[in-house]
Amino acid sequence: AWPNPLRPGETALVKTTVAPGETGCLTVFNLRGQTIARHTLGPGTQQTSLESQGLPAGIYLYQFQTGTCREVKKLVLLK
Repeated sequence: AWPNPLRPGETALVKTTVAPGETGCLTVFNLRGQTIARHTLGPGTQQTSLESQGLPAGIYLYQFQTGTCREVKKLVLLK
């Protein structure tokens, strides 16, 4: 995700690539494991916007998952 850390009101962009014939899911969680946002992704390379508006400062995790790939990374939202 870029920018990371993220300031209030900013939007982070996450670039992903989903293999042909697959679908993907980009999910954002807080540290309690609650889902904050979920985006379904089709095949190809794309950028997904993650909005910080309305979220409290803290650490969030975003997970990108397809049938053959799973990655989890950290996103920090500053005060």
